[in-house]
Amino acid sequence: MDNSSQIIEASHILQSGGVVAFPTETVYGLGANVFNTEALKHIFHIKKRPVDNPLIVHIASLDMLPALVTHISPYNQKLIDHFWPGPLGIVFPKSNLIPDIVTAHLDTVVIRFPSNRIAQELINTCGFPIAAPSVNPSGKPSSTHHDHVKDYFGDHVFVIEGDASSIGIESTVITTLDNPRILRQGAVTQAELEQVLGIPLDNTSETLHLPQSPGMKYPHYAPNAPIHLVAIQDDILDIITTYTKQGYTVGALVSSEIYHHLPDSVIGFDLGSRDNYQTLSARLYNGLHFFDSSPVTLIIAESFQPIGMGVALMDRLSRAASNTPI
Repeated sequence: MDNSSQIIEASHILQSGGVVAFPTETVYGLGANVFNTEALKHIFHIKKRPVDNPLIVHIASLDMLPALVTHISPYNQKLIDHFWPGPLGIVFPKSNLIPDIVTAHLDTVVIRFPSNRIAQELINTCGFPIAAPSVNPSGKPSSTHHDHVKDYFGDHVFVIEGDASSIGIESTVITTLDNPRILRQGAVTQAELEQVLGIPLDNTSETLHLPQSPGMKYPHYAPNAPIHLVAIQDDILDIITTYTKQGYTVGALVSSEIYHHLPDSVIGFDLGSRDNYQTLSARLYNGLHFFDSSPVTLIIAESFQPIGMGVALMDRLSRAASNTPI
């Protein structure tokens, strides 16, 4: 697909102080000029996003980095060399050029160099970095296809119609400042990061007055219907049958291995083989969007082993189910 005309139109909107939606390899982003405070306010207004939830800054060239940060540590340089472009956001000490609204008044900023061609072309065409969270009302499932963006915002947000996001969940975010640790799980795993850095990452959870990264403080990713996340050791088909008998219109967010055994009365979504975490993750938000357009009153979701990319997958499923009263 030739997106040249859409990229040019989107760049004009951004240069004029507007916001646009654009694809990345993780999820679609809702972007504005990182240096334009008034434009950035539109992002928070459109999403109804809490102002203490920071944004990620996207670049398309390492030449953009020095203006955004005051220092690049040896650890961060290793991460840049190995993982950029790609689905890794890195915490840096921020420069004075970055408005406080981007970082929730913190003295650090999360920066990512996406590998998606359209994202890179858009940033380079604009001539400035783009601050962007995921495209969704705050707390709802992220968009991984341009149709999701239109379902949420219609014609109110211009969207570049790229392919579906290949990874399908938000980027990993890491800090190597003070206490090296993962702030948000994603496609880049802890084992991969530790191998490159040559140090162990802290697994202890922290209660932060202000989150250093998106995805740390607020409930996320929840569809309209409540989710019951079934433990790995439990029989999901028995649980589905129980809720069906209780009068629920059940949606089943499950692996292929379960999907092919669902009762006819259940509305199912096939995430793919339970052994393929890349496919499971790429299809997760598609499934949540699917159920938002289905007449389900309860979603039964399968759990997966929290190994490798399965850690990020279970993080998203757990957060999506966090407010479920079931």
